[in-house]
Amino acid sequence: MATCINFNRFQFSWGDAVLISADAPQPFRPNEMGSVCGIRVVKPHPDAKSMGAPTETVLYLVEFGDGYTVEIPEKLLLGEARE
Repeated sequence: MATCINFNRFQFSWGDAVLISADAPQPFRPNEMGSVCGIRVVKPHPDAKSMGAPTETVLYLVEFGDGYTVEIPEKLLLGEARE
């Protein structure tokens, strides 16, 4: 069964430049710029448990200039919100 996703609920979109919050843990590369290259919502177990994030947390796959990618919770990203 397909799930309908409301993309307007996301603060950022594919290709958006984002700055990682200074408060982010080191694996997320705080104070560095990256680009959104994927979006997903944490679903109930096992995702929530493995990510240490509550269910329905929005995660962005962010790619950095050196090609490194990491999923980062929305609350740790800064940038211009979509209108």
